[in-house]
Amino acid sequence: MLRHPDTIIDEVYRSNWGRIVASLIRLVNDFDLAEEAVQEAFAAALAQWRSSGVPESPQAWIVQTARHKAIDRIRRRTRFAGISAVHCRAARAEDTDWPQILRLYDLLERLRPSPIVSLNRAVAVAKVAGPQPALALVDALTATGDLDSYHLLHATRADLLRRIGSAAEAARSYARALELATNESERRFLERRLREDQSSKA
Repeated sequence: MLRHPDTIIDEVYRSNWGRIVASLIRLVNDFDLAEEAVQEAFAAALAQWRSSGVPESPQAWIVQTARHKAIDRIRRRTRFAGISAVHCRAARAEDTDWPQILRLYDLLERLRPSPIVSLNRAVAVAKVAGPQPALALVDALTATGDLDSYHLLHATRADLLRRIGSAAEAARSYARALELATNESERRFLERRLREDQSSKA
């Protein structure tokens, strides 16, 4: 006789709640985030298992779902903070808690690495530690070629080069970003920056 999904969920909750939360804490290094993600995973199990059945390994399903929930929460936090790979539009960066944002990107890069996450993390590094260490990260990312057709990579690199006084190299990166950009407001911003750097070379 098949057992009701609610019974199985209750058993997993009673016997493994602490272990599941502890395993997620080791991953995300945040007790509140881990606990909230596990709670959401159990709620998802209640909703799904009643209609689609209990998975072969209920505890593993809960752990994997909680992990995804934690990643989603981190992504929502970073989006809410208003991070952009480059500030092509007006922004109040001085109001942003950049050290906290950097910690979130550190975590996100570990949990769900991608070139875009790495680029956004480099922007946060620039805000916290200055342009030079951020430029090293962007140069390493540029060398992979993964984002060569992404205009914000080149715009970010140009901005960092501009901030350390390398106007000529910044102009080349702005020109490359301009070749790739399609948004008119971004293009106007890049054109203005390019003219400024070309003027400073003259």
